[in-house]
Amino acid sequence: MGKSLGNAVTIRALLETYPSEALRLYYLQTHYRSPLPFDESALPDALGMLARLYEAREVAEKMGGDGDPDGIARALGADALEVLTLGRAFRAGMDESLREDFNTSRALGLAFELARAVNRLSNHPKSKKLGGPVVAPALEALASLADIGLLTADTATFQAEIKAKRLPMLGITSAQVEELIAARAQARRDKEWAKADAIRDELEARQIAVMDRPDGATEWRVRL
Repeated sequence: MGKSLGNAVTIRALLETYPSEALRLYYLQTHYRSPLPFDESALPDALGMLARLYEAREVAEKMGGDGDPDGIARALGADALEVLTLGRAFRAGMDESLREDFNTSRALGLAFELARAVNRLSNHPKSKKLGGPVVAPALEALASLADIGLLTADTATFQAEIKAKRLPMLGITSAQVEELIAARAQARRDKEWAKADAIRDELEARQIAVMDRPDGATEWRVRL
């Protein structure tokens, strides 16, 4: 890739469709001493990986409860014990990785291992009510990723940026999505289930994930 080949791409152009943190994560996956030919086709994967870190943090933030984390982890089982262990060990592991000739790839590996563990714990029926003390070290660990320029935004800001930058690529606007969401809500109120399902299928086909909350409201996100 280069000017002479006619396929050069500028950082400014990339930032029109990807958050800066996605580009940062793309490069942090490879040790700085190793060659990394730029591959734009790999950026969607980097964005998806970044989204998984944000999602794990969001899941952990929604867990409540208080008490002894070790006791709660034992009560919740193996997944909770793993989250607690990984969360407590993360900072030392990250520091060791960065001292090891700034091995950001290894540090990211630890972060994704922790994120996967948090997501597994979230499947436990009691995790949302009781898991807060267990995931507290994990939240501190994920917050420390700001040291390498990741997870620097809150979830709402990150999701808003994703919508602003990815919806034009999907050929749909936020207003159009909201209009379809409203039409689906009306269909559900009218008990027109087939129509509501058809609207949801249309949104899914446009890579829009629809999430119905217990309070009756509907959230949506761009599927990555």
